[in-house]
Amino acid sequence: MTLFNAQAGERTLIGTRRAILAVGFIPLLTQPLGALSMAPVENFLPPGPLAWLPQSVISYLLQPSVSWLLTLVTALALALGIWQARGWGFILSSTLGAVGLLVHQAICRGYGHNNHAELGLLMLLLALPAYALADRWQQRRGKSLQAQDTLVALTFLFLLSYVLVGALRFSAGPGIFDPHNMWAWMVERTAEGSAGGFFTWESIGQQPTYAWLLAVGFPVVTLLELLAPLALVWKAYRYVFLVAMLGFHLGVVLFMRLVFVENMLLLLILLVDWAAIVDKFRTWRSRMASG
Repeated sequence: MTLFNAQAGERTLIGTRRAILAVGFIPLLTQPLGALSMAPVENFLPPGPLAWLPQSVISYLLQPSVSWLLTLVTALALALGIWQARGWGFILSSTLGAVGLLVHQAICRGYGHNNHAELGLLMLLLALPAYALADRWQQRRGKSLQAQDTLVALTFLFLLSYVLVGALRFSAGPGIFDPHNMWAWMVERTAEGSAGGFFTWESIGQQPTYAWLLAVGFPVVTLLELLAPLALVWKAYRYVFLVAMLGFHLGVVLFMRLVFVENMLLLLILLVDWAAIVDKFRTWRSRMASG
């Protein structure tokens, strides 16, 4: 068994950095921080470290002008990181972009439901400048940079986000996998109408088979999540995990109106051997040109 991306080079690392930063634009632009800032401050329940801040600081952060400025600065930082992709410019801009999006998401979650939709993305965005800084430190010590080490670490970190979610779900006990509970969640989510979907809550309620289909796959997906790091060392499992997770994310869009588009894109970015695909395409194109 060999580590996935163990032979990858600088070009793949640069492309991966840019792709991850580009995914950061999705929650930044699709979640209405500016509109939320118009809501009463009393409706805001500060999550995580924001709860430690004085009320005056929180009130300042929730002002519409501050919210728009936060979104603009974060977008510019992400764009600059995509453009730079290496060196101190990348480290500084990606750090600012990661912290900005983290605060953006904290404010959004303070007004709504906390979930793990952006967990993997935020972990990766915070890791990008950290690993780039470590590379610079290695370079100052006279050691050559190993792009594949960073890529393997980033992929493992993303897979770890699935392990954490699977472990949390598994620790909740067997009741979470009860098909009747799944049916109730599906009806509740479709009735809320908070995201896309092709079923109404009435059709879900009339067809419990939908819930049984999802309920059968739920424990299987959880097991795959707990074993996610195997995708780094076992090629066959990487394909199984990729297909299963993409299918599961599509399924919850259809049946529960939960959209994990960031995870779906990150799965494709980190678990597909794009360098090999590009090389094969170039070989095919050269053969066609010479033939």
